[in-house]
Amino acid sequence: MNNPEIFNIATWNFLSGDRSVEDILKDRKLKRITVRGGIGTVLATVAGIRDTEKLGWKEPVEGKIYVPSNGLSSHSGFIGEEIEEDNFYNYLLEKTYGVQLWNYQYFPEQLIIVMNMTEENKKSKDISLQVLNLLEKCKDEKIIFTCPRHERLLPEFRKYAIKAYSTIYWDGLNAFFSNSVEEAVKEVNPRRIVVTGADDKNVFYTAIGAVDYFIIEDSRFNCPANFHLWNIMDKGKKVSVMAPLNEKKGRSSLENLLLKHLTEIFNVNVTPDYRYSTVPGHKIMIDIES
Repeated sequence: MNNPEIFNIATWNFLSGDRSVEDILKDRKLKRITVRGGIGTVLATVAGIRDTEKLGWKEPVEGKIYVPSNGLSSHSGFIGEEIEEDNFYNYLLEKTYGVQLWNYQYFPEQLIIVMNMTEENKKSKDISLQVLNLLEKCKDEKIIFTCPRHERLLPEFRKYAIKAYSTIYWDGLNAFFSNSVEEAVKEVNPRRIVVTGADDKNVFYTAIGAVDYFIIEDSRFNCPANFHLWNIMDKGKKVSVMAPLNEKKGRSSLENLLLKHLTEIFNVNVTPDYRYSTVPGHKIMIDIES
């Protein structure tokens, strides 16, 4: 195992805090990437590693990703707490990242990001009326549409796309990992960001990306090493998502839902590994083996 490298970052997605980390991931000798620590940073970072495959790299990340189940921790509560299964994303956004859950509310200099409202996405029709209602209420906000390549916006959204600040193709989860989205948001320079659209996991990780955007903007004036958890959580208050009305389908522990999410969405190994200890709070440790 190589000696660890230390990065002074404050973002939830480790790769967003220092994009030079990408050079490490491009190493063809990479065999294993072990990610452990606070659930907020682990989820965002694993998603970031997977999103690198959508950045136009010639080869995907070679190393397999491992998340030791005994290496997870939470700064916001008991990881064994039982929650509604369909409330998994909303629970984490609110409790872990400080993101606001509400319907549309006007704020000056607010940006609306609308995701995956396409004909090909089966989930888009279920939420289309809710998103259209939000767009109808918009005043002077800037709007950015994102959708996967080779997919078409639903007809009812095309009139809004014409007036939108930008429409950008992105096939990954966290839209802020797209250079085009990141640059467009910087041009808008919003004070608040609303994320909505189809596919809960895309909205979830893009909302985290929006929080990271505000953290990075703040780090231009303040050293990330001096950030406290309450500083980071405070940035989450600048981001909101429209909380969908889900039917209750039972309860499960947060830990079980986390492990299920990591295995089903990212295909990572989450068995216990007692070579590693728990990393407390919202911090993260990434072990690279080559």
